[in-house]
Amino acid sequence: MGKFVVNLQGNLTDFKMRLNLASAEAQGTMLTDRGNIEFRAISHANKNLNLVAFKLSGNEQINISHLPLPMIESNHLFSEVRKKLKVRHPIDYSDYSIYPHIANFDMIQKLPKDQFEIKQGVNLRHVSDGKGSGYTLSWQLKKITAHEYLLGWRTDYLQQNYQPKYQHQQLLDAMNEGYDKLSQQHSQWWASYFDSSYLSIPDKRIEANLWVQLYKMGAATGKGKLPVDLLGPWFRATPWPRIWANLNVQLSYLSPSVANKPNVAGTLADFIDAQNQAFIRAVPEQYQQDSAGMGRGISAYGDTKHTNEYGNFLWLLYDYWHFLRVYPDENRTTEKFYPMLKRGINFLLHNSITDADGLIHTPADISPEYKWQGSFPVVPDTSYNLALLRWAMNTAIRINRQFSLQDQDIQRYQQALNKLAPLQIDADTGIMIGKGIKVEQAHRHYSHLVGLYPLKLVNLDNTEQRDLYQKTLDHWINQKVLNHWSYKGYSRTGASAMYILLDQPDEALRQLNMYMDQYLLPNTFYLETGPVIETPLSSAATTQELLLQSWSPDQHQDLIRLFPGAPTDWSAAHFDGLRAEGGYRVSASLQDGKTEAFEIIANEQPKSYVLQLRLKTKNLQNLKTSKGSIWQLGHQGVWQTIDITLKPGESLSLNIVNNSKQTFKRSAAGQSGLDYFHFGLNRQSQRGKKINR
Repeated sequence: MGKFVVNLQGNLTDFKMRLNLASAEAQGTMLTDRGNIEFRAISHANKNLNLVAFKLSGNEQINISHLPLPMIESNHLFSEVRKKLKVRHPIDYSDYSIYPHIANFDMIQKLPKDQFEIKQGVNLRHVSDGKGSGYTLSWQLKKITAHEYLLGWRTDYLQQNYQPKYQHQQLLDAMNEGYDKLSQQHSQWWASYFDSSYLSIPDKRIEANLWVQLYKMGAATGKGKLPVDLLGPWFRATPWPRIWANLNVQLSYLSPSVANKPNVAGTLADFIDAQNQAFIRAVPEQYQQDSAGMGRGISAYGDTKHTNEYGNFLWLLYDYWHFLRVYPDENRTTEKFYPMLKRGINFLLHNSITDADGLIHTPADISPEYKWQGSFPVVPDTSYNLALLRWAMNTAIRINRQFSLQDQDIQRYQQALNKLAPLQIDADTGIMIGKGIKVEQAHRHYSHLVGLYPLKLVNLDNTEQRDLYQKTLDHWINQKVLNHWSYKGYSRTGASAMYILLDQPDEALRQLNMYMDQYLLPNTFYLETGPVIETPLSSAATTQELLLQSWSPDQHQDLIRLFPGAPTDWSAAHFDGLRAEGGYRVSASLQDGKTEAFEIIANEQPKSYVLQLRLKTKNLQNLKTSKGSIWQLGHQGVWQTIDITLKPGESLSLNIVNNSKQTFKRSAAGQSGLDYFHFGLNRQSQRGKKINR
């Protein structure tokens, strides 16, 4: 849309700004040869409102001008800037050196002219693309006192039938409330958001990174808002202005569910519910009666078209399922999720092929991102499609059994599951990309390993399966680096999560630090050709996996592991209020490599599954439950196990003192982590390298 420019009377001599993550407020000072200008700024947590409060000293004066950008899709503008202006990687379209040229592009000249007007002191800019979409930008600079000013603005967008919208009164009302009152509401929302869970680990750089990613999710989306695309709200020139979905949006949404942020975590599921028809229209007409799918990218307003990568839609649904597993909801599961899951299964089965022996083979397809000898191999039975179809059919069978749906299609899914082609295996390299294609060079995407992570389809207690995935993982992540596309940041965060599953915490931490050292920008963002927000967000999910893992190894059991990724040199770690699959709220404390205390609280829905808790602790003598359920103790490999079926709302705990917040060291609410990047930008990493600038 453009930017606002602060015009000063004097010459700028210095500029300082800091973002307070805990309150989501920017604070700064502009120093000039005529005086200083202090400012505070928020994008309000639950209002369509942005505010900047200015306080002037000396002889300084300011006014505000708006530098508008045309309403054109960023990818079109991106390619035009590169072609016409010879700028390989444009950063900011409204840069003064670029903008005058943009205004003269042919594609811009064809757009309707913006309309400007002023109502009751509010500036209004009406913008239309000439195709039905448009927005009104409203802004005002209000003089509060002789030395204080308040800038406020809002944007009102319409996807269809746009007519100039007059929202000046809403802006005027907000400006009359004033900055202090509105910022107090805003900071209270953020305090509640951060306080819903807590963690502390010895590595403050990794801890800080997680807090910043949770901040990003809270800033990017929330109840009633759109899901996160590749940018979030931090606009920068991009060739990818969509919700990308062959890994991207899926990785973005793993962390907030576990962090107990349901209003943020639920926005992807809400989007799928609201856009059912768009996913149905994405498949060819002959399949629309019972199928749905998607393309690699989705518009925020629903248009998508299937071309390849059949598994993408099922992976999107996996995130929906993960949300429902963490926040159980029977009605939503059976009435909204289940029908779309069946449609995703049906589309892939309709396009699969049954051979003479009765085996079902998924259709010829690419495996996301794997390129060999200059092209993307198109082969049947990609490990990507097989794993996601296997997960989907198992999940449909589970839902049908759990909620007694008596769905006649389940027999067909069970038969297909029994006849589904096995993964293609190479004796030397492990799991293959697909039929006839093994991993022979660096592969940035872990498409052939999604069965291990995030789907967790693997029986890790089975030595043969564990060895297969160990071989595949080691072979995949240790290929010769050919160029900067060989591995990407998400390669390292994904590998780290997989090594945690395979009980190799030190290697997991090494991979996570490789991401932090080699890919992470000082502000914790991540960049390829354009900004790609999913990778930093995935690092938050991997950090949570260090502390807590949960999944269902079969149709009758929930599994939780405490501190599975704690490396050998961690003396202590704590977390409080994280969420696990099965609807459990979990808190735990680690001391000298052992779990010294924990509390697991079941949700209020009746439990039909056995919970198996795995941990490493000195003793279980002080184990207790709040409602008297009986447990069984055992061992599985290096893990001590506790098997129990908890009653609704029942807790299982060990060594809990009266004040559980004290037990789990929930003081300071993560301030050490939130503050880290303020003073830590130039600190040496654990590996002795400066953070990559």
